[in-house]
Amino acid sequence: MRPLRKILPPLGRWDSACIMAVVLIYYLATLLNLFGELARQNIDTRIIVANLLITLIFAMKALCYTLFLGLFVRMFLSFSKPYSILLLTLQRIYIPLTRPFSFLRIGNFDFSATILLIVLYSYLEWCFPYLRNQISFWLVTS
Repeated sequence: MRPLRKILPPLGRWDSACIMAVVLIYYLATLLNLFGELARQNIDTRIIVANLLITLIFAMKALCYTLFLGLFVRMFLSFSKPYSILLLTLQRIYIPLTRPFSFLRIGNFDFSATILLIVLYSYLEWCFPYLRNQISFWLVTS
């Protein structure tokens, strides 16, 4: 991470070096997978662009799964251990995301992440497979 941090400065509260590391790891993984599947074919710029797009989709999918897991843990801890250190840390991370749904807080219970979980789940189940299939279709038809 240190070499990337020397090259990429943070963007506000976002650590751009970590984001670039995730994208690079996913790109290398999909590139190795691509070379394994297309060993007999010529690799052109269209395949490289498709590989980059699939890399971005997989990185976004990993981000959605991380958010999904963190929100689920946050909701569980708000029921069982409302004064946990982990809950306070998760609150600092997720309050900007759940602020529009703050009307779903009832007493000590926080249901504001429910809408966000539904949106993330719909992206994971419908949007990402659709995008991946469109990229595959673009590769086949071009």
